[in-house]
Amino acid sequence: MEIEVSADVLAAYGLDINQVQIERLGIGHINQTFQITTKFNENYILQHINTAVFTEPEIIAENMAVISDYLKLHFPDYLFPAPLVALNGSTMVQINQLYWRMSPFISNTVSCTAV
Repeated sequence: MEIEVSADVLAAYGLDINQVQIERLGIGHINQTFQITTKFNENYILQHINTAVFTEPEIIAENMAVISDYLKLHFPDYLFPAPLVALNGSTMVQINQLYWRMSPFISNTVSCTAV
């Protein structure tokens, strides 16, 4: 199922849909992923979480927070693209019964679709 990025999803992270470019990334076997580029050339990854696979997406957010906190404490120089906090204070938002998370885009990286 193709998911579209709505204005409400971007607004949850303080972005205006009319001020960004949206590019779908990858083939999305599990989650659907988009690169968001602002008019200031800031880049983000926005990901729709597939609740057919991850039935409790809140647990993903909790686990990512634990990992992020651990790495900040024990390996502060480790480059970890921790999810960004939305305007509501959460690292995952639910809009129209769909779950979304946003993280920084890390340039000059690749994502493998098969191993």
